[in-house]
Amino acid sequence: MNDVTSQLNSCNSLLSKLEVYDSLKKQVTLEIENSQTEMANSTNQITIFEKSSQVLLNFSEMYKKLVVEKMESLITEGIQVIFENPNLAFRLSVESKRNNIDMSFKIYNSITKQQTDLLYGESGGIKNVVAILLRIILILLSTKNPAPIVLDEPGTNISEEYKENFGKFLKTISAKLGVQIILITHLTEVSGQADSVISIKQ
Repeated sequence: MNDVTSQLNSCNSLLSKLEVYDSLKKQVTLEIENSQTEMANSTNQITIFEKSSQVLLNFSEMYKKLVVEKMESLITEGIQVIFENPNLAFRLSVESKRNNIDMSFKIYNSITKQQTDLLYGESGGIKNVVAILLRIILILLSTKNPAPIVLDEPGTNISEEYKENFGKFLKTISAKLGVQIILITHLTEVSGQADSVISIKQ
């Protein structure tokens, strides 16, 4: 009887260890997946910033100035509305050099009077929003009759408290710019703002 009890205790102990191991394995796997997603988003954002300079390179100086002003205005409105902070502003500086354009993307805080470099010193949420809005603007600049814009898992780096604001603002600019935006997302805070939702169940 004692041998049986001892064996049962050993089995229970082993099962407990396996459960802990399985839990840790799932946690580590999730962290790896999140890191990979974050790296992919970061790469996509950097690509969008680089693409901006390529698009502006083809414009005349006068039109380039107008485009920069529109970019600053729309993106400033976006970060102020989404992050509920009227003290933030997006600033875009453009310097033409022969066949190239140097651009800097900064976030200005009117309270601290400081500018933060968007590519290296700003939070992932703000960087994510700016990259998405830049992408929408670039698509509209590149074609006269834009097809619906598809955004895959947008806003994943935005804090929970601002995700609903993000969804609402996408709907606002969709109407303002006259372009249909299709979202592929698992974030109910974002999809809840859509005119129509198609759910896919596995």
